[in-house]
Amino acid sequence: MEQTYDDLLPNPGFSIDKGRTAVVITDPQKDFLSEEGVVWAVVGNSVTENNTVEHLHRLLGSAHANGIPVFISPHYYYPHDHQWDFGGALEKMMHAVGMFDRTGALETEGFDGSGADWHEPLKDLIGHPNVVVASPHKVYGPESNDLVLQLRKRGIDKVILAGMSANLCVEAHLRELTEQGFEVAVIRDATAGAQLPGASPPTRSSGRSTRPEVSSSSGQTESPLVGDHELARLLLASTGEGIYGIDLKGECTFANPVCVRPRARGRRCGRRGPGHPERGPGEDLRSVLHHQGRG
Repeated sequence: MEQTYDDLLPNPGFSIDKGRTAVVITDPQKDFLSEEGVVWAVVGNSVTENNTVEHLHRLLGSAHANGIPVFISPHYYYPHDHQWDFGGALEKMMHAVGMFDRTGALETEGFDGSGADWHEPLKDLIGHPNVVVASPHKVYGPESNDLVLQLRKRGIDKVILAGMSANLCVEAHLRELTEQGFEVAVIRDATAGAQLPGASPPTRSSGRSTRPEVSSSSGQTESPLVGDHELARLLLASTGEGIYGIDLKGECTFANPVCVRPRARGRRCGRRGPGHPERGPGEDLRSVLHHQGRG
């Protein structure tokens, strides 16, 4: 019989103590949880499979019914956040697709129904007087917002954590809250994560893929990640470093815009040098790379 995590790891014995325990939910927003969200192409499969929205709904309802306070750690970007001089690849991708964008810190124009708004099925529960909405975090963790302060001021030292996205904001909140001395438990089916293009889907012990397949009108089976290539293109376009790929023959398979931007000495990735034609997908880059490496 195959061992599970529960067999290998001890039960930490998390218990809910009223007055000391709170529910924390990260990013319960339309851009993550709605089919209309800008990253649904890569998170939608996981959200659907985990039944994340329904489980968040039940978690919020149960917290309200039992008098457990709820704290929301949202993710917002204002116009001044788009003036940052640098950022990681995912930060740049989020800015490129307008994820969580708002018109200003003190403005609500265009907010209702936008990607930064709460996901519609959760709106009423988040609007409950039992809910505290912290200031927005800006990258992944709560280091840049007032979540920890709000929890401490209420005498909270135990956290039930859920929300989006599993391996980014949820994990970052888990690690930071743990470092801050909180006891944290994650509701594993009240979160979801991205499944990026080309990544192997998770498998169960039977070896079968857990990624559902979708039948098109033509009867052909296709991936549910309809927009994954477009999101990958935006991610490649948003990073500040040149990225290219070559196959085993040394031929270029792709290159992002920075890779063909003019560089020192007039050279570009995929260009032999001044006066030579640019190289692109299908071209042999070995001589180009060797030439530039000696330059």
